[in-house]
Amino acid sequence: MLQALLRVVPWMMACCVYTAYSYASPANGLDELEQRVAYELNCIYYPGQEWLTSFSQGEQQIIDVVIVGGGQAGLATAVALQKVGITNIKVLDANPLAYEGPWATYARMHQLRSDKNDAGPSLGIPSLTFRAWYEAQYGSEAWWNLQSPPTHLWMDYLRWYRQVMAIPLDSNVKVVSIESEGSLLRLTCQSQEQPLTFLARKVVLATGRLGFGRACTPEWLLSIPRRYYALSSEEIDFAALAGKKVAVLGVGASAFDAAAVAMEHGATSVHLLMRRTAIPSENRLADISSLGFLYGFYHLSDKERWHIISYATEHGVPPPKEAIDRLQHHSHVNLHADTHIERASISSQKLKLQTNKGELDADYLIVACGFEIDGEQRPELAPLIPHMLLWKHRIDIPDCSSCQRLASSPYLGPSFQFVERYPGQAPFLNNIYCFNYGALLSHGLVCAVIDGVSIGATKLAEGIAADFFVLLHHSPQSE
Repeated sequence: MLQALLRVVPWMMACCVYTAYSYASPANGLDELEQRVAYELNCIYYPGQEWLTSFSQGEQQIIDVVIVGGGQAGLATAVALQKVGITNIKVLDANPLAYEGPWATYARMHQLRSDKNDAGPSLGIPSLTFRAWYEAQYGSEAWWNLQSPPTHLWMDYLRWYRQVMAIPLDSNVKVVSIESEGSLLRLTCQSQEQPLTFLARKVVLATGRLGFGRACTPEWLLSIPRRYYALSSEEIDFAALAGKKVAVLGVGASAFDAAAVAMEHGATSVHLLMRRTAIPSENRLADISSLGFLYGFYHLSDKERWHIISYATEHGVPPPKEAIDRLQHHSHVNLHADTHIERASISSQKLKLQTNKGELDADYLIVACGFEIDGEQRPELAPLIPHMLLWKHRIDIPDCSSCQRLASSPYLGPSFQFVERYPGQAPFLNNIYCFNYGALLSHGLVCAVIDGVSIGATKLAEGIAADFFVLLHHSPQSE
């Protein structure tokens, strides 16, 4: 009896605490939450005391860390750095203000495929969680009734996060090149107004799924005029597809989402084409998004990490149930299994797709074949690749298509830093950090899932702080 009571009492106490502290009414809304943010940040002495000396080169101020990418990974990195006392930072993003990341552009699902309780970029600060932000506006009862965060609200949350944390973001700034300049890195950028240059001691590439490569593009597609197709990672004028016959290449989540949006905008039919004989039935990447994997994956051997990621990639990821359900009530959706396109052409203003099972005509094609990890496809990274250690330099890559798509992944250090292929020839690479999809083989999904971004950003910031400390300790001034 006593043991049973001891199990119940903590639960009762937790319920009492929650009832007293939760938002029974969102009357004060975000104003009250922002006061809580300020209080909690003060409790942890945020930002941490600055311990790096600022300096200039000529008239140009040297930035300690430039973060390329202002989405959730870039925002989390900015806060994590300031927690460890690195405040001389700048965040650059190529998109217009408030449109960073995929959530307001090519993420076409109605709701996130993540648990609503995932930590996101909160970095252990309760008032910075999506839950705190949501309850502040809609109340605790709405939170308990919420299944998963609506995509547009997640983007609104990230916008609020950036504002309340006063993260210095320069929008519409695209990085064109990254070059070494002595002990520094020079970033050449293009903005809407004029070319820009920044000098930085370190650079973090928090550039998402496309950050170390591109969307997979079949070679036969290059002969097709651009007005006849789009990649699923691009903006698409779905309203223009009303009354059209649409082909979608791929059967992953983005393919199903694009097919659903096309039908919802009045497409007469959608044809989903896939090479596989059946839609994958099991998500073999699910296990490596658990906390154990997020913390420990990097510490596995090269062979173990390669086996886990290549195995999951080879078997594919099934589209989420809600993505399939979204197409259920549309009668003119056709799935073509074991089908690949051999060539394509245009005739009478129609796409002619010659497949291994015959010809299929369409008015428009959406390519949703995933992402290719290949830094040579990124103009700002291509000159660096010959000096960079890649996974294909570490292990023998099997001769299979999915394996080859991973072969050019960068082999990263413990804090996401690039590693020289030939030690001593390009030491500046150790000051560039790959906190994007290119880190998949080295660090797992820590950059690619919402629940991992705080873990990854903390590891990244602590590694950068350690690097700076060692550099200061070895500098002539410290002797």
